[in-house]
Amino acid sequence: MYPLALEQQYGELFREEFAIFASELNRKFLSIAKKYIRENPNTDPRLDTIASQGQNQTEVKHDVSDLLKSLFELRDEYGDFPPRPKFESQIKRNIHQIDAWTRDKTGALIQSQNELMGSPPRAGVSGGDRSQFRVPAVSLPTNESPVIWNRVNETINKNRKIASSAFKSHFADVQSQIEEGIRNGTSYQDIAKKISETTDVSQSRAEFWAKDQAKNFFAEQTKIRQTSAGFPGFYWKTQKDSRVRDTHSDLQDKYFTWDELPFLNRKGLGLVRTKPGDEWGCRCWAEPARGPKENKVNNASQPSIQVQSREPNLSDSLVAKVQVNSKELFVPKVNQSINDLSAIYKVPSSLTPFKVNTMAPKFQKKNVVGYYDPESSVIALNPSSNFGDVIQSTFLHEFGHLIDYQLMGPIGVYGSQSAALASFKTAVVGTKLYDRLKMAYRTGMIMRDGEIIELSKALRDKIPYLLSTEEFFARSHEMYIARKLGSSELLRQIRKKEKMNFVSHYWDDDDFKKVEQVLDKIFNEHGILK
Repeated sequence: MYPLALEQQYGELFREEFAIFASELNRKFLSIAKKYIRENPNTDPRLDTIASQGQNQTEVKHDVSDLLKSLFELRDEYGDFPPRPKFESQIKRNIHQIDAWTRDKTGALIQSQNELMGSPPRAGVSGGDRSQFRVPAVSLPTNESPVIWNRVNETINKNRKIASSAFKSHFADVQSQIEEGIRNGTSYQDIAKKISETTDVSQSRAEFWAKDQAKNFFAEQTKIRQTSAGFPGFYWKTQKDSRVRDTHSDLQDKYFTWDELPFLNRKGLGLVRTKPGDEWGCRCWAEPARGPKENKVNNASQPSIQVQSREPNLSDSLVAKVQVNSKELFVPKVNQSINDLSAIYKVPSSLTPFKVNTMAPKFQKKNVVGYYDPESSVIALNPSSNFGDVIQSTFLHEFGHLIDYQLMGPIGVYGSQSAALASFKTAVVGTKLYDRLKMAYRTGMIMRDGEIIELSKALRDKIPYLLSTEEFFARSHEMYIARKLGSSELLRQIRKKEKMNFVSHYWDDDDFKKVEQVLDKIFNEHGILK
């Protein structure tokens, strides 16, 4: 639900504070300027003539040098126009109230959904009949994510600056009107009236900025909280009143993923992806959801690939095969990836159950992103600050190793190393990526950001690992799933990992197309695609 009362409260706070500031400033301005402004247009003792003696008087101007000096002194008095301590405290309190609203409402929606599903056990917890449930229960993390608090503090600081900017802008507007009025011989009453009109406009603008900031913060904080709780998408909700845009009314009760937002034609921006609250004055909100209630894709005009939601069946779903043994905050993201894979793959009963663990500290210290241990059938993930942002693509990478080892070839070897996947190896060898990595290994030189870089022996010796067929298979699996899902978030994670490495080791989109076609054929032949 949209916090309309909090938005209005925040707007009123800015409006009232601006009124206090403007009243004081306008009084000081007019007090200083009064002696320079004509009370009576027919008399003015401070009039200097520009026409020379003996000529017709064609132009008259006021001497404003003393006035400018006084205005500069007034400007120095206000400095950088910092908000009053009381106002700063009110900004902070209101931002925290909006944040608390997102926390409480998201938590309430999660609770209601869990109750509707009968509160099933979480993935990885033994016991309970999962066949009745579509997804495991979720909850908000008990410890707030640093991302949430960073966003709160950034918004508070940003709003302080917006307040200062509003004060500074009003000062400049009034100063300009007084200087112009004196130079043009405008009466005191007319200048005072114009300043009053300017104040009304500036006051309304400050209120608008505040409401806009409130809705933007609500929209962003809602997204952060819902995605951190493991929700891949939401239902678009409107206020259902006459103020709702027609384009937004069309989206009411439709499901979208956070990775694939609907396209809307926005003034000045054209056709762009938009979430509830992005457009000015938008009071829409996102109701968290794990998938559409019906197997259809909403907003068919979206130029993206979408995978239709399907109720997992324990005979072919990963939910029955995985045990997540971790208390890390990445668990909801792993659960989301498991559900995504379940929408793409039919998992044969021969697939050995596997575990997802937090990586041991000794490997984390070595900057290992993740690994798959075929002997223990364990996928280990690094939740550190360096790699926590790419957890989902890393999980897909390691799951690629798992199916390569268990499903793609003879027992006990990676299928990508065997003749069973000869077509895959042929496709990879024909790519530009393969040629670049081979050249880098032969010459010890790479091109990065337009510069030729000579590799150290230690880095050069790492290239054969990147050229191994099992690593090519795992990286291709990441890209294959990301493109199947049409997920810009997964592609972002992949490109981030590419930049973190010393050499580019993922395909460009065009370069990957042939590999993607071969994987489609291989997975169909193995009967694992839905």
